[in-house]
Amino acid sequence: MVRDKQGRKMSKSLGNVLDPRDIIRGVELQVLQEKLRDGNLDPSELAIAAAAQRKDFPHGIPECGTDALRFALCSHGALAGDLHLSVSEVLSSRHFCNKIWNAVRFVLGVLGEKFVPQPAEELALSSPMDAWILSRLARAARECERGFLTRELPLATHALRRFWLHSLCDVYLEVVKPGLSHCPRPPGPPQVLFCCADAGLRLLAPLMPFLAEELWQRLPPRPGGPLAPSVSVAPYPSAGSLEHWYRPELERRFSRVQEVVQALRALRATYQLTKARPRVLLQSSEPREQGIFEDFLEPLGTLGRCGAVGLLPAGAPAPSGWAQAPLSDTLRVYMELQGLVDPHTHLPLLAARRHKLQKQLDGLTAQAPPEGEAETQRQQRLSSLQLELSRLDNAASHLQQLMDASPSPEDPEPSPAVPGGVGPQRPCGHPLVRGQSG
Repeated sequence: MVRDKQGRKMSKSLGNVLDPRDIIRGVELQVLQEKLRDGNLDPSELAIAAAAQRKDFPHGIPECGTDALRFALCSHGALAGDLHLSVSEVLSSRHFCNKIWNAVRFVLGVLGEKFVPQPAEELALSSPMDAWILSRLARAARECERGFLTRELPLATHALRRFWLHSLCDVYLEVVKPGLSHCPRPPGPPQVLFCCADAGLRLLAPLMPFLAEELWQRLPPRPGGPLAPSVSVAPYPSAGSLEHWYRPELERRFSRVQEVVQALRALRATYQLTKARPRVLLQSSEPREQGIFEDFLEPLGTLGRCGAVGLLPAGAPAPSGWAQAPLSDTLRVYMELQGLVDPHTHLPLLAARRHKLQKQLDGLTAQAPPEGEAETQRQQRLSSLQLELSRLDNAASHLQQLMDASPSPEDPEPSPAVPGGVGPQRPCGHPLVRGQSG
């Protein structure tokens, strides 16, 4: 049974009935209210239902489309019993459709009119990132196959979301975009992008047939062999057919890289580095761990929105004037701040942000603890606020040290000259070791 988002049975007297045609095509609040008045509700029930509709759909129901509704329904475990459906969930699936559309349109622009796909077995990978995204594609095929065989469709929908959104769009496309703007283009990424779009749309077809058909028909055909007239009858990617791309160890290594990316973005947000591209150093006391990052220095700079990324030898002293964030007992990240952040300007801003967050924390702490899921969400919010306050305190302490170490405006010290040049020498603390430009 399909229930509303609160788990209530859909009833005209409650005003919570969701007509699938209204979700697909969209409908204004006025039309929803007219449907109620045309029914057989008595005046008291009509007033309750009309008020509920105005509360739940103040601007009506937006047009979501058939594919989005189907995908949202399949995202629930049908074997578990009742299904709680909300319009916001279907709208999220529509946004997912838009993301896929934009991603494939970008891929088509990269391929151009003269692109000729290579056979999958002859694909030459030019970087570890190429191998990583194809491994993520193979993982998605494994999860989709398992979901269909066990009749657990959420396994398939979640796998497709992870691949299209979090692997292809959020990571791989962002990493390869800078290289694709160069001439000549590297040959590897276009072939990899074609494989991802082709197999990704075939994986998606049972759940979003209209979108998958529209986009798959625009892909260039593979040379040789019969061309399927429709994506719905094209071979479905099996786990076995993509097994040669599956590299779980590489995925595990890159997940460590993604942790560093999150730390870099958090540092940028804390110090409000919106446009600056600061240099970054990674330092690990474990040689094996340091080797993980050697192949991903350039993607680290791109995804972390930083400049040059390098490795600092184990045991070397921390660079002076750089922000730092420990990721574990063995790994530490350093980010250059000198010349990029004015302590006199940023310290008051940090203090204002801290005051605002402390007020939120005090308010949550003073509340009577709720029960069930609400208490879990409250505890998560408390932990998040405490973590952010700790980051702000560390940032304020570091900026204060920078301000104390800098010469006063009344008595400036002469800047050391660059050997063989003119002007001040830019302090960096340490040279970049095996650095890459982001």
